[in-house]
Amino acid sequence: MLHHVELTLTPTDPTALERVVATCRARRCAVVALAFETTDAAGRLRMTVDGDPGRVRHLLRRLGGLVGVLDADGAPSGPAGGAAADVTAARAG
Repeated sequence: MLHHVELTLTPTDPTALERVVATCRARRCAVVALAFETTDAAGRLRMTVDGDPGRVRHLLRRLGGLVGVLDADGAPSGPAGGAAADVTAARAG
């Protein structure tokens, strides 16, 4: 199942993106799309990962704890167009 993930990264940490991708690989969530843009204030990473909902919830918790990641949230993609339950709440609890 595909999930959209959005992360806010520290713009001054050039290795944050590498840590995110390595964590996705380690948690067995394949990155199928990735877009990254940066400003002086923050880096914004949008990616689509393929994995079951439980694995992606665990991935979001791990990503939120990485050095250089300021914020992490995501939601399943599909026919509902992102209207499915936000998995951010699972990250907090």
